[in-house]
Amino acid sequence: NTLLNQVTMYRLMLYYLIFLVVVAAGLSFAEILPYSTIDILGSATYLVIVCWLSNKLFARIFKAKTNPESALISGLILSLIFGPVYPLSNPILLTSVGIFAMASKYLIVLRGRHVFNPAAFGAVASAVTLGQGASWWIGSLPMLLPTLLGGLLILKKLRRYELVGVFLLAYLLFSFNNILNSLLYSPILFFILVMLVEPLTTPPTKKYQILYGLIVVVFILAITRYLPNVYYNLELSLLAGNAFSFLVNFSL
Repeated sequence: NTLLNQVTMYRLMLYYLIFLVVVAAGLSFAEILPYSTIDILGSATYLVIVCWLSNKLFARIFKAKTNPESALISGLILSLIFGPVYPLSNPILLTSVGIFAMASKYLIVLRGRHVFNPAAFGAVASAVTLGQGASWWIGSLPMLLPTLLGGLLILKKLRRYELVGVFLLAYLLFSFNNILNSLLYSPILFFILVMLVEPLTTPPTKKYQILYGLIVVVFILAITRYLPNVYYNLELSLLAGNAFSFLVNFSL
């Protein structure tokens, strides 16, 4: 049952992310989003291919079992937070971030599970090594409803209600001057409903999931206030939360 639920979860997330890419491409074609449809579809396709190929290569090197859908999901997430850019205009960035993301699944592992969210790790590694981080372009008003509708289905499947509720409450509490902007014009809902709740990098119990959500919020607020030049605060804060989850899973 656990394996079946995991497969179903991967499949649901994959369809949801494909839906977001297609909607974004359609809105761009209709000139509702200020992007190129070709760039959106091109970068998504390129990142999916890079993640799939590098995932297969790492799996062969480390003789590990792998779920190909996991690599596709990481590629799609990266495409929704990087760019959108025509692949041939910046192949080094897109190739590197995809490889960084997949490498983290095999190089930083605990009991057969990766420690860090692959997309977040890839984004931070890209920002640190290449000086080019995620734009989080998914965070726009036209994408709010599609993000929310699909994300709520994910949340219902995962049942991480306490984690999401505590995180959102704490985040909005300290964003009281810009609550509307925090929800409507930022990628925070995508971040919460797609990346924060990833099962393999969150603690197993509700008590620790609540602490995990608070830790991520504290890091986001601290980095935003005290390290304003660090523009990858969301993904770096998520990695900090993943590290906490690593300690919890190691101790249980």
